[in-house]
Formats: sequence, structure tokens, C-alpha cells
Amino acid sequence: RVFVEATYRNDGSSKFADGHKWEDFWGVSGSWIVSNEDFFTPAKKYLNTLKLRASWGQLGNQAGIGLYDHYQYIYIGGQYPFGNSNNPLITTKATLGGMPAIDRTWETIDSYNWGVDFATFHNKLSGSFDYFIKDNGNMFYAEEYPSILGTSAPSINGAHVRTNGWELMLNWKDKIHEVGYSIG
Repeated sequence: RVFVEATYRNDGSSKFADGHKWEDFWGVSGSWIVSNEDFFTPAKKYLNTLKLRASWGQLGNQAGIGLYDHYQYIYIGGQYPFGNSNNPLITTKATLGGMPAIDRTWETIDSYNWGVDFATFHNKLSGSFDYFIKDNGNMFYAEEYPSILGTSAPSINGAHVRTNGWELMLNWKDKIHEVGYSIG
């Protein structure tokens, strides 16, 4: 009649600086088959099956960021003229590899779902309805700096994307003489 499940995971990645490499992610889901309860017996001649569902879970994301961009790199190579323009001293060029992303951490995506499953007319008509929300409150984005910065800025946590929607599915299953059919 009642089903409950919980999940836990601890993910690690070398893409983040020390103190941000590991993150815990949780989830829980459950369902209740209301039509199996004694108090539901009078309604069973009209509604054969009724099941309520709910879930919440988290996932981490690290896609789209550099492997070790939490370290500050200085690239050495090429030539750079220095000093008198008539007789310049040619020196080795050094450039910054980008600003380090020392505070960036995992994106945490929360997913919520509420649903109902049902069947009626002697289980000939069945269906389900789901409403869902997907929420990413610390999505990676590239913050813009003035071009005088002289290097590229890393992506950081801070954007927020929330999507939601619903889904409805209906099915009719029956027989005409010995031929079975289903329409969904």
C-alpha cells in the first residue's frame, strides 16, 4: 500500500578547489495505493485503482567547466618587444591563463514530482498525471568584466533556472470478440 525510498550519494570532482570537491546529494520518493485501503472499498466499483506519488531528489553537475581552472596559470611562450622601439629587447612573453575559480562549487539541481495514477471502467480506462519542477539555484554562468582585466574570468555559481510542467497520459484497453486493442 505504501512505498518509501531514500537515496544518498557523495560525489567528488577534481574540477573544484579544496573544500568544494565533495558534495552530498539526497533524494526521497514515495507512493500510496489509496485503492488498496479498506475505506476505499465503496468507491472501487467506479474507480478501480488510485495511486498517489511524490518525489524530491538532487543531482550535482560539473559539466562545462575546465579541469583545473581553480589554479592560477602563467603561460610562458612567444616573444614580446620591450624597451626602445628602434632597438627593442626581445623577451619571452608571459600571459595569465585566466582567473582562478577558487569558490565555485557543484551545481545542485533539485527535482520535484507529484503524480496520480488511476484506472476506471473495469480497468479499461487508465491514466496518469504528473506535475514536475526542476530547480537549479546555483547554475554556472560567466560573469562579465571590463576588457581591461587582461584575462578571462571563470564561470561561477549564481544563475538560477527553474522549469516546470505537467504530463497527462490516457489509455483505453478493450476487446472486440477475440481481438484486443489499446489506444493511448
